[in-house]
Amino acid sequence: MTRNRAFWLGENFFTSFRTAKGKPLFLEEHLSRLFQDLAHFYDKVLPREKLNELRESINSMVEELSNKSLNRFIEASKESYFRISIIPNMTGIIPERDISLNFQIYLGVLNPRSEIKRCCVKTREQGVMKFGKTGSYNQQVYDLMNVREDGFNEVIYCSPEGDLIEATTSNILVVDHEKRVVVRPVSKLLFSGITSLKLCPIWEKMNYRVENRNMNLTELKINHCLLLVNSVSLVTCGVLPSLTGVNESLARELNRKLIQKECN
Repeated sequence: MTRNRAFWLGENFFTSFRTAKGKPLFLEEHLSRLFQDLAHFYDKVLPREKLNELRESINSMVEELSNKSLNRFIEASKESYFRISIIPNMTGIIPERDISLNFQIYLGVLNPRSEIKRCCVKTREQGVMKFGKTGSYNQQVYDLMNVREDGFNEVIYCSPEGDLIEATTSNILVVDHEKRVVVRPVSKLLFSGITSLKLCPIWEKMNYRVENRNMNLTELKINHCLLLVNSVSLVTCGVLPSLTGVNESLARELNRKLIQKECN
């Protein structure tokens, strides 16, 4: 019988990120957030030394795989993406105490993706979005699979009051024609994205003004630009039927500046 807690209890921790010029992008930030989550859940069960040993093992494996991703970029000009998963296992009969942690690292080819994503809107109860970043990731995958059958490739979640929350795999930013960027405030229900934080100094240098506040669907104007941000696709444009302000050139410029900043 499997002792995998992901199977029995739905416990699993993961992070995904891409390479830039063959080198892992935002690696330390992703590992820090991943182990912050692990410490939050298992600090009273697993000694900090065990978590440190696990992180060292992951670092060694990522370093080994990074050589492969660098060679892939040099030989074929192809970028890669990493997915690190932490799998808790039950080692005894008491779920709250008898725990061990294993990890898996997947290295794949990062295929070219469209800089425009056709989005639909789905209301999600706030109470569901309380574990990890947004709640049950299985639900997000299920939602994404369903909408793809209707020709969409992203889901924008809203609260029952109509406030934008985030997308299935991305943070949401709204940019208007007056060079204002609206970013949803960090809360216990929504952590700030690593890539979104990396954009902050870039916005400033481009003379955009960042506003940390909620954005309601009713506020969206036809000339607003919806940006989706994560650590694999980086910055892409979201398209809703009510919006025409798609700014692909802005997304490309932000991606170029992100990679340039991190690789120099």
